Amino acid sequence: MTSRRSARTACIAVATSLLGIFAAPQVASAAQVVIKVTDSGGTNIPRAFIAVVSSDGDAVDSSITDADGNATVENSGGASLLVTAPGFQPKTISTVTAQTVSLATSTKTKLSFSNAFGGQIRRLAADKETGVFYATSDAQPTVWRTTDYAGSWSPVPTSAETDSGAAPSSATEVFTSGVKGEVAVNTGQSISYSRNYGNTWSQLPLTGVNGSNQKFYWAHAGTSSYLFVRTDSGLWAAIMPQSDSDPAPSLASATGLGSIGAASKVAFAPAASGNSIFMAVSDAASGAVTVATLATAASTVAGITASGSVSTGLSFTVAGTIKAASSSDGSTWTATGGMVGSNSADSNTLSTVTSIGNSGLNQCGENGTSPVGSIAPAAPAGAITGFTFAGSIRS
Repeated sequence: MTSRRSARTACIAVATSLLGIFAAPQVASAAQVVIKVTDSGGTNIPRAFIAVVSSDGDAVDSSITDADGNATVENSGGASLLVTAPGFQPKTISTVTAQTVSLATSTKTKLSFSNAFGGQIRRLAADKETGVFYATSDAQPTVWRTTDYAGSWSPVPTSAETDSGAAPSSATEVFTSGVKGEVAVNTGQSISYSRNYGNTWSQLPLTGVNGSNQKFYWAHAGTSSYLFVRTDSGLWAAIMPQSDSDPAPSLASATGLGSIGAASKVAFAPAASGNSIFMAVSDAASGAVTVATLATAASTVAGITASGSVSTGLSFTVAGTIKAASSSDGSTWTATGGMVGSNSADSNTLSTVTSIGNSGLNQCGENGTSPVGSIAPAAPAGAITGFTFAGSIRS
């Protein structure tokens, strides 16, 4: 299993918003090849999705075709191509070389691209791949993907040739692992997860999980890939597969992480490099935020233990500002005075943001969303230059 690449500095943000795991943009350095996608008559297919997959099923790279049906992908570490397009049957190619791929017309449901306006969006999640995002909606189909920074959206997968590996039909939460192509959704009785950008899916039943207010987290760093389910009754975990030959995952109580109060907040994220995963806990009584390092490459849930818990210097309060703590080694943390908010000295970075949410929780789109925190790698200098914040309704 190849170790994953990411930035070097970790940050923790504590705010009145959703918990999210974000990844810093990645710089390409591998060899590249051009793939052309056409239909059976030779007509170019724009907006076809090309995923480069390794021999063990890991997503290595992805791209979408331009108006001429061409796309450039990195072929380092790739063993095959998975090509999909709305209205066409998916196709797997066993070589990652410059070539023309011809797709056959779908014989079943055609799920087309659309620009999504006015839909009731449940959740959004960012892939490690730059420009790829996922959304769940109240309508059918429920899982959507964009590969062009939300310029257009399509259901995943883009056709329904078979029932095997089909996209979930009633997804609510959507979350990613921090590794390219890995995305999961909650369907109520199970978790559906994908390791190839949502083109095919596998199931993880929520067997044994009890309690309400379910929250879902997936963190993958090198040889460590853990999925967590948090409720007001406890914390459950699963060892996620990193190869097609790995055993199917199952959930078990994460007893090795100790007792975490029902009202305490948790967050998980992969380390900047290597195999470590961090767990942040905001204590319900004191509000103090601590960070511990989880055991690496655990083969059983019982083997996921936490060690080296340290204080970040943050205290969780609902004060309308976002604060953060940063660390270069995961053991020494420095808290900021404030980052974004109407009362922050740094508020000019997003000068039009005057508040986060409203005092009441009955507005459309809020529905009792609770305040939580997030932990993420820090973006490199200049990574978000020119970024414009358009607005948000809580979720």
